[in-house]
Amino acid sequence: MSKKLLFVIIILLVIAGIVLVIIGNRSNQKNKSNHPEDGIVLFFSPTCPHCIKVEEFLTQNKASEKIKYENRDTSIAVNLELLKEKAGECGLNESDLAIPFLFDGSSKNPSCLIGDVDIIKFFQGKL
Repeated sequence: MSKKLLFVIIILLVIAGIVLVIIGNRSNQKNKSNHPEDGIVLFFSPTCPHCIKVEEFLTQNKASEKIKYENRDTSIAVNLELLKEKAGECGLNESDLAIPFLFDGSSKNPSCLIGDVDIIKFFQGKL
């Protein structure tokens, strides 16, 4: 094999390796955004009156500017599945679930809250 051909093969392998690393990083970023491992996640439905109360409180208090949290609409199937997964981390059964639902995975011991009153109290304590 000539030195030129060997050099070209090595360069192509390096480029292929870089491409694989970039693709892998993008895949990990997508997975993290679809399945938050930690942090605060608020599950809601746009038609839920209790969810609307929570949203009004958060908007009036500009909570999104002060607290890092995610909103997840449970009318989207993947978000509903994530709600079930996060509820399981708190030891809750599917039959116990309701919205609004808050998952707080920001500490070592994740916690879950259900209902507008408890969720608003939670956010009041963070503001």
